[in-house]
Amino acid sequence: MNTSTAALAVFLCAFSVTKCGKEDRVSNSKTSGLSAQSANQSHKSIPKHLSFGSNPEIKSTSVSENTSFAEPLTFAFQTNLDCENASSNWIQIVDTETKHEVPGRILCEKNSLTFIPQMQMLWEVTTLQAKVVTSWIGLHPSGKYEASFSPHLGSTNTIPFSMTNLDFGTYWFNENGLGERRFENIPSPFVKSDAPTVVFFHGQQPGATAANIWRGNPFLKSFANETPENLLPLWKNKGYNIGIFFWEQFSDEQNPRHIEFKLWEKPNKDSPGIRFLTKDNKEEYLKTDQKLSDVLCNNYDSAIRDITAPTFRIVAHSAGTQLALHCIERHRESTQNLPDRLVLLDPYWSKSNKNYGDFVWTGSFSEEKLKWILKTKNVAVEQYKTSLLGGMIGDENLAFRKYTAFGRVWASFIPRYAFAVHHNYAIAWYFESMAHPLPVEATRGSGVPTRYLGAAATNEQIQALMNTPDSEKLHFFSTIGKGVLTSSSSDDTFQEHPGVSTW
Repeated sequence: MNTSTAALAVFLCAFSVTKCGKEDRVSNSKTSGLSAQSANQSHKSIPKHLSFGSNPEIKSTSVSENTSFAEPLTFAFQTNLDCENASSNWIQIVDTETKHEVPGRILCEKNSLTFIPQMQMLWEVTTLQAKVVTSWIGLHPSGKYEASFSPHLGSTNTIPFSMTNLDFGTYWFNENGLGERRFENIPSPFVKSDAPTVVFFHGQQPGATAANIWRGNPFLKSFANETPENLLPLWKNKGYNIGIFFWEQFSDEQNPRHIEFKLWEKPNKDSPGIRFLTKDNKEEYLKTDQKLSDVLCNNYDSAIRDITAPTFRIVAHSAGTQLALHCIERHRESTQNLPDRLVLLDPYWSKSNKNYGDFVWTGSFSEEKLKWILKTKNVAVEQYKTSLLGGMIGDENLAFRKYTAFGRVWASFIPRYAFAVHHNYAIAWYFESMAHPLPVEATRGSGVPTRYLGAAATNEQIQALMNTPDSEKLHFFSTIGKGVLTSSSSDDTFQEHPGVSTW
């Protein structure tokens, strides 16, 4: 990769008292008062360096140094608790560095309290720079915390603990940007198994770990001189479960080909493992004999295990499209949990064959995965291009477009060479398009549109616009008119063109 191409690579992706069945089981949320069921948890003994007096009320806990993100935080007391009157302020988890209280909900059963940690997406407009700054509150990888308890529980001491240095996987969100991950045998109040579901996979996230594990909010629409808009209610009001698959500690790479290498190459026996970055930008390694794509997809499979809804949409951006296709295609042995809609936003494939994985071009085996998906299930596949990066540092993969409803979305209001902004515009553009279907102009601009693209279009409408490799006429759709001058997708109209190649 030459100097100019390497420079462009940096820009690729800038990016809770209700009863729960039994009389002694109560769930409380510090944020929303939502109920959930609890589960039996294994406990660790209180570390010797923690003093609770000669007759401590707490006898065991799951927290310690390097506490796992895979389990909720549990605390067992010497005697049974009054779970009928449990309150969300019985446990307080505080970040010792930022002093932020970690949002979460509480499950109470007999002598045990279980804290279900949550993450809260935040955003604010800075007055000086007139730009939107996003952040989040929750348990951070490598973060240090203190747990304290309501005085009436008999413990006035705090329990210090830290989290392990790696977190990845699916978090489920409500309309206000509050989310939590799925824990085994503990249903999330943000997920209904029979509700329409959308899961988003992000792509490359350069610099995310240095920014204290920055996590972008794909449902936040924000542009210069515009008021930020939260798009989560748009989807929640239509009954959707909303999941975001985070893997930024692995995708924090300046060169996107390094992400591809990790996704598709199995570590050999002499390898330290798969590299990831911690919040202090330190390199660490996950020891495994699997390629990263399988490690991540194992986690994804666990998160969607209980989803039974027939309406299930996967949305993926940039290099995340390769991961999403793999997670879907892995269900060859069982076609359960296959989506009925697949959305690829400004996808990325590097150029030419590789000396990793199956020693083939990543675009070609993505095409093979898509062909299997389409052969196995009648999936509506839509693909949208918003930037020039596909042909500059990546490959356009024209053959892939022969299986999709392909749209070119122009954004003339964004400076031409703001490559990352154009690239990321695809995300907010698509999620906002759930407001209403986007019309495809009738032939030669006459008549009433009967064809539609975008998130609000039906599966049948998308399928009617999909290419097929053996069709005599391939086509694509491009936004036209005043819509290209605004950030909103609500005024966008598409026009049909022959072929699949477009800059």
